[in-house]
Amino acid sequence: MNPLSTISHLPSQVSSPMSCLPNYIYIPAGSNQKIAGELKHFLTLENRTILENAIEAGANLEHRIISTVKESHRIKDKYKRAENIQILEARKELIDSSIYALMEGYVNSNSEHKFTGNWANLREIKIFLKKNPELLDLTILSVGSDSPFLTSKDLSDFIQRYSSLEKKPDIYVGLTSMDKLVELNNKLKLRVSSIDSTLNNYCITDMGLFRISNMYIIKPFKLLDTGVIGSLQKVYDHRKLSQGITQYLGILSGFSSFLPRVLAHPYLTAKFAKDILTSSRHFRGNYLGSPIKLEKAFQNTSEVTGLDVRGDINCGVGPLLDIDDEASYNFFKKHYGEISDYILSN
Repeated sequence: MNPLSTISHLPSQVSSPMSCLPNYIYIPAGSNQKIAGELKHFLTLENRTILENAIEAGANLEHRIISTVKESHRIKDKYKRAENIQILEARKELIDSSIYALMEGYVNSNSEHKFTGNWANLREIKIFLKKNPELLDLTILSVGSDSPFLTSKDLSDFIQRYSSLEKKPDIYVGLTSMDKLVELNNKLKLRVSSIDSTLNNYCITDMGLFRISNMYIIKPFKLLDTGVIGSLQKVYDHRKLSQGITQYLGILSGFSSFLPRVLAHPYLTAKFAKDILTSSRHFRGNYLGSPIKLEKAFQNTSEVTGLDVRGDINCGVGPLLDIDDEASYNFFKKHYGEISDYILSN
């Protein structure tokens, strides 16, 4: 494998030992969304909240866990004696919560680095970075809080694949193939087609159908130093590209500071917009465009942002199965045991 390739083709299991990476696992759980009258991250399956499942999947690896949680008082007591688990109250925006977890949760609890400025002021953080440049290589694994089938093995394998790369990317994006969802469906004879939220937004690529999983490894201080961190909130807010041109324009607005690079790039034009929009679709919808060249898409992102951005196409189905609405919640409640057994046996 070319160590500089933007796509990881490694097998699901890597024999290399677990690296010390990441420095911590971050679990954002600040959504205001309510399902069946409850905040999404506090929904229960088999007498355990889906947030607890994500926290304990990470804690089993003996990594440090930092989670920003809306209504954190409801779960703080459960983990108050766990030295490696820190629960913080979520901020209004995801990016604000992420920076708060980084600066207050991690940096200021580390005796080697103390940040006395305003964590919400990016200029002050950049000044702090000039005095502590080694922090640019600090690495975190961010995972979704709404994935009830996420396992420690999912996280361990993802970390190992990242650690095995000769040159560690600044952003490493987990991707799951549609084939794995189809395999689960065929094996268990389930009506997976009933959970539209999971089937939405698969992207048709030259390497098959893929959707972004709920796992990312990033170097957060590099994102802060380059200004990319502010763009990510727009990407998150407008991530459902299959909903149309407004989503694409929303993402572009987040990269306004990179506009000269975008305009100068030979591919990031109307053709790129058309390819993105026509390759993202509902699984049962009609496909009218040409497949996205997956490796080229990550290469383009790297060239525009100045960061090393790569994808991992080896992620399993567990991180992908998230709860987005009442239909998916009811489906997972009904089939929780079957799906859990299948994932644990594969």
